[in-house]
Amino acid sequence: MGAPASTAASATDAGASTVAGPIAQQNNTTNMSNGSSMAGASQMGNGSAMANGSRMAYVRVGHFSADAPEVDVFVDGEAAFTGIEYGDVTDYEALPAGEHQVRISAAEDADTVVFNDTVTVNANQAYTIDATGLLETGNGEYGFVASNGSADGPYLANGGPLVETAQVTVGESNETAAVEFNNQTTEGETVTVDSVTVPEGGFVAIHNLSLQDGNTLGSVIGVSEYLEAGTHEDVEITLFEGVEGTEFSQSDLKNNADIPLIAMPHSDTDGDEEYGFVASNGSEDGPYTAGGGALVDQALMDVGGDATETAAVDFDTQSTDGETVTVDSVTVPEGGFVAIHNESGAVVGVSESLEAGTTENVEVPLFEGVEGTEFNQSELENDSALTAMPHYDRNGSLGFAPLILQDQTQPPANAAAVRLAHAVPGAGPVDVTVGEGNNSTVLFDNATFRNATQYTQVPGGEYTLDVRAATANNTGDVIESFGVDVSNGTSYTATAYGESAESISLQTEVDGEIANVRVAHLSPDAPAVDVYVGGEPFVTDVSSGTITDYEDTTPAEQQVTVTVADNESAVLFNQTLPLQASDYTIVATGEVTPGARTAFTPIVLQDDGTTPDENTSAVQLVHTAPGVSTVDVTIEQNNSTTVLYDNVSFANASQYVQVPAGEYDLQIRAATAGNDGEIIETVGVEVEGGETYTAFATGYVTPDGTFEFLLEEDD
Repeated sequence: MGAPASTAASATDAGASTVAGPIAQQNNTTNMSNGSSMAGASQMGNGSAMANGSRMAYVRVGHFSADAPEVDVFVDGEAAFTGIEYGDVTDYEALPAGEHQVRISAAEDADTVVFNDTVTVNANQAYTIDATGLLETGNGEYGFVASNGSADGPYLANGGPLVETAQVTVGESNETAAVEFNNQTTEGETVTVDSVTVPEGGFVAIHNLSLQDGNTLGSVIGVSEYLEAGTHEDVEITLFEGVEGTEFSQSDLKNNADIPLIAMPHSDTDGDEEYGFVASNGSEDGPYTAGGGALVDQALMDVGGDATETAAVDFDTQSTDGETVTVDSVTVPEGGFVAIHNESGAVVGVSESLEAGTTENVEVPLFEGVEGTEFNQSELENDSALTAMPHYDRNGSLGFAPLILQDQTQPPANAAAVRLAHAVPGAGPVDVTVGEGNNSTVLFDNATFRNATQYTQVPGGEYTLDVRAATANNTGDVIESFGVDVSNGTSYTATAYGESAESISLQTEVDGEIANVRVAHLSPDAPAVDVYVGGEPFVTDVSSGTITDYEDTTPAEQQVTVTVADNESAVLFNQTLPLQASDYTIVATGEVTPGARTAFTPIVLQDDGTTPDENTSAVQLVHTAPGVSTVDVTIEQNNSTTVLYDNVSFANASQYVQVPAGEYDLQIRAATAGNDGEIIETVGVEVEGGETYTAFATGYVTPDGTFEFLLEEDD
């Protein structure tokens, strides 16, 4: 568990103590805590104490993407929420304040990632991350021009649209040189040129990217065998051998992804059917040309990986009748179209909808079928350079994206606060009204997709919300009506969701209830109790020796009342507590029997929000054993005594102490200056890494009593 300590360690009053490594191998006593009361505690009356400060934010996730599967949400690479179904909203989970990497993926397929970005959250704030929009937004119609570029955008490569330009001759033309070299996966020793046309015979050479820096000869890393005049498909080329005039320092491409290589067709100018371009210093077997330069095509190599389909387009030089052109091959992994642009960049033609995958010989009509464009010609009139550009079939404005909301955590005391989140893709802006005719009131005006309104205050009660098509006077047709019931002192988000305006549902969730409270009934002679928060039952019939799960409530000043179970008038504790966005334990301690040694004394603990690392646990000690004086807690290892908790008195809590995960035998001792008092009890415990715990010492140590040591995770 680390290197031995050589000097005594003492915990300070601020923050958690840490056992940094193994328990020290020494004969003296190592004092590691000075925790007679909780660090930074503020007295709240009647013996209760609460620590100040919180470093946590609180986050929940809503799934409102109609065509997305169940999703998992990962925060900084760790699963935070799993199996969230459409229409569900999770509970809040604590998250350290700051910037986090958030990834949303399909629950059954972690490789299907629909969102991956950073999200920043602030301490003591609550957030909702709603998954909105659609994974599939295609309609089979090319809408890039008509939508002014917001729908059916182009596939990308190297940071820009994927394109290929070809010289198109109107009328008959002789065969011209061409090359198609698509992205591929290779073992590193060979690559495949998909198609090459050498009208007079020749070769196709492979260059590395240094060609673009002017290294014409030294960039050649492979060359094909001699190719007869004409077109050749699937030409396999061996790399790093067979190039006369070059000695290679490697034998293959090293494992990596997206290595760019360039294919260049060459003539056989001396007719010897041997590639001599490098050996002749470029004087023989020069490249075929197009557009005033060498004819080339670039592709990305994935070396040693698994083959994955990527977007690609092959648009070769050709002759046309002026009314159509042919794209030799186009790959659209998610389906889409291939559009033809003229030299000025304008779209002059688009294919029919293409299925996902590769389509060969795609015939594209020119000067028709492009919504949003009027053409002043019906055919290509002159020889031109045209560009083929593959496009998605999807509406970017409706696509999957998160809506990140900051939730209200301090609602008004005498009203309900409600806001509307619009998560219906394809539905236009909406108004929401309540009441009819002259009694109609506008709650929300012009709410738009993937946005939320401000909170509106309304008296608590039942309402019918009319969702309307937005108009200037808020009297549009009612799309759907929903009944809701809201309470004063509570905030709500009403989320309108569905696939379209014709199928709207409404999900209403309480916002900001992120003060998590549990009850530990550790008064050994007290009856079962009920606990009320804000005048409402919070937990009921909690018997002695029971520690409840955390339940959430609004972080605000709350009236907390403890009564005998089923007897609301038998009040044991009644006080206003300022609950923050944090975790709390209300501990019932002491005795209720008249003349008892210790009075019934509830204490309130703010549980630590700091998560230790994966090899360390953080534990605080709460002394609730009546009749037991102040205690020390020690452990023995290798003839050495280490003090974990020093001088902890009844109805008080120590600081958190961080220890290596593992098993420990804790010695509960009567407190002394030397931490060597009589051992009251020895208790075995086991703590796990990355977890935070509260240990409760409770019960009686008299011969007829039962002393217990309860260890609970702080959640």
